[in-house]
Amino acid sequence: MLKKKIVLATILMLASHLLSAQKFNKSFGINVGGNFVTSAGSYYKTGIHIGAIGVFPVSSSRDAVTANLDLNTFPDKRSYRDVVKIVGIKAGYRFFPASKGQIYIHPNLGLGILSQGQGVGLVAGLGVGFLPKIGPGNLNVFTAYNYFMKGSSAGSVNLGIGYQFNL
Repeated sequence: MLKKKIVLATILMLASHLLSAQKFNKSFGINVGGNFVTSAGSYYKTGIHIGAIGVFPVSSSRDAVTANLDLNTFPDKRSYRDVVKIVGIKAGYRFFPASKGQIYIHPNLGLGILSQGQGVGLVAGLGVGFLPKIGPGNLNVFTAYNYFMKGSSAGSVNLGIGYQFNL
């Protein structure tokens, strides 16, 4: 458990260093929501999705390269003590199909670390979000599909809301 915390802390420190080294408008977001298992769904309840994302804009557009770190939990219906957890470390590209629109598409790819020593696998995701112009315009409402590939694959749908801090 301590090794996982050290790895996560190192990744967050590296991400913050990358953020401060860039010369353009960047943001850091915190997202929270629920996730719903789409494979083996009858065995699992709705879980929690918590994530952090670094956004690095591409030139002067709003499109951006992203670095994601997230945690997804999947409580087992058959045993209240069993909770499957997947930590995702992903990179992606967030783009806005309409130049003045608030809706974005966000594909990403990376590694998923499965809890209880069950290993590491590939994680692919596709998100669709909305950045409403409310107040400073830093809200983020999103839905995403994530697919974890390791042995028996598992998918989940995340629904959530977040806030982006401009740096």
